[in-house]
Amino acid sequence: AEYMGAAVPMPFRSPQRLIQDAFVHWLCVTPWISKPARRWLKARVPDDGMLGAVARSLVRHTVFRKFCGGETLEECRKVGKFLSNHGIKIIIDHSVEEEQSADLWHANLRHKIHLMTQAKKELGDTVSFIPLKITSLTSPSLLEALTHSARTEPLDPLSHLSPLNISILTRSLDLLSELCEEASRNQIRLLLDAEQSHRQPAIDIIAGQLMKNHNRLGQPPVIYSTYQMYLKDAYPRFVADIAKARAENYLFAAKIVRGAYMTAERNRAMSLQRPLPVFETKEETDHSYNSAVNHVLSCIKEDPGCAAVMFATHNHQSVNLITSRINEHGVDKSHNNIHFAQILGMCDDLTFGLGKQGFNSCKLVLYGSLLDIFPWLLRRVEENEDMLSANHRQHQLIMAELANRVKRGLIPK
Repeated sequence: AEYMGAAVPMPFRSPQRLIQDAFVHWLCVTPWISKPARRWLKARVPDDGMLGAVARSLVRHTVFRKFCGGETLEECRKVGKFLSNHGIKIIIDHSVEEEQSADLWHANLRHKIHLMTQAKKELGDTVSFIPLKITSLTSPSLLEALTHSARTEPLDPLSHLSPLNISILTRSLDLLSELCEEASRNQIRLLLDAEQSHRQPAIDIIAGQLMKNHNRLGQPPVIYSTYQMYLKDAYPRFVADIAKARAENYLFAAKIVRGAYMTAERNRAMSLQRPLPVFETKEETDHSYNSAVNHVLSCIKEDPGCAAVMFATHNHQSVNLITSRINEHGVDKSHNNIHFAQILGMCDDLTFGLGKQGFNSCKLVLYGSLLDIFPWLLRRVEENEDMLSANHRQHQLIMAELANRVKRGLIPK
């Protein structure tokens, strides 16, 4: 089955909003404009002068309005209600990136707990997930040391850690466990963000321990790990981690993505003269992603309660594959542990189409001040070539809707 109908979200957009969306999408898919525009905005948005004010106004009335929920949780209510009316849940995130200093880990924990409680208060059941960047609650150097230890001694990954790193790991697990308990109380699921390959195996170990302690069979999952399928070792790790969870009787939960650190991974591999950890072609990454899709859905078909998965993708072919496999396996499309996710403002035809068909469909809704959120907006454009390709499709759908309205006399010629 295919879920491409532009008619799903488009009739609910005003002509002015559609024209604005068309302009923003045109900017995003026109490299000779978007690249110099990003450079100019990056330089001018923080400025206090007149050019800075012009740049901020331009961002506020274009990409900020399209891709962000607002500056406060209260402003996100309208977005949440609109999405909820179309069967879509929210992944809510505040744009402020917590400091990575160990002295501030407790402050970061309190901030994330406050976000959960306020999100539930302001948005109610429309919010289902909150992302979590693990470096806000643990040391990046610990992640690198634990990764090295795990690669040196896979059967005993803690064996090469220093006493100091063991102490840091224990403290971090305590903080993360407290967060998991609060998430469970608020009925919100945590999405543990992925990192680069020299830290990811450590995150897998930590995530596995948290799942074992908090993801109980027969209950909604509390914490998800993230698997970046452009990494050459991602699929074997994914399969092994599902098998481990099933053997040890806890609920495996994963967000499956393609990956967002391609440039950084290439640069690091070149500087260290090491083999590239990511696939060199999109086709290989697609194959890896699709293999993970097939494996986890086969596991859920065999045992519906063994795994939870979020398919975070803006790729239409992947969504068509996933929905086809769900139908082929006879898995309930509204299965509480199978979700799809796209970023607010991206691939609305996918998100709304999935919601209309009865799948669990989600939007990532970021909120915060324009200055705080601007770096995130730049990174999303710069990191996601696949997303820009999907963006081009949505631009075509918007233009088709505008043309249709002109033909029907709803917009003056």
